[in-house]
Amino acid sequence: MSLVVCTTTHALAEAEATVAPGSMTRASLVDATTASSIVLAAARGSDLLVDASQAPEGVRAQLLEDLRRIGEVRVDPLPREHPTAPSPESPQVPPISQEARELLELLADGLTLGTAAERLNLSRRTADRRLASARRALGARTTAQAIAAWRAQRAGTTTPVS
Repeated sequence: MSLVVCTTTHALAEAEATVAPGSMTRASLVDATTASSIVLAAARGSDLLVDASQAPEGVRAQLLEDLRRIGEVRVDPLPREHPTAPSPESPQVPPISQEARELLELLADGLTLGTAAERLNLSRRTADRRLASARRALGARTTAQAIAAWRAQRAGTTTPVS
């Protein structure tokens, strides 16, 4: 299996120039759904060239973490002007507030948003805003995707940042 993840358009152009035409399948990372498809293809042993240049940072970091769990992944050299981009040695975890982490913990344990808000002594509207903030930070479109990303972070070696 050969897997190359490009985080900039420049690196993607360089990779495409060095790869024999047709030898690798090109995939574009857009959101958590396409990340799942990329991970499944990699798990099946597909040779992939992944364009992650337009993906939200949280989605990109989660993809890299998931790919590292199943095998070797090569990430293009990171540009100096983008110091927060994830690297193979230390993937970036999106910043999530302590309040949003507490809310995600309760949701991951199966509570509804209304019940979680009650437990945290919040209005439903405040809980909605915190959940929306966490979804943005994790690059998730839905609450289910946010919970899945949060569970992956809890189970992995990375820890959320305040």
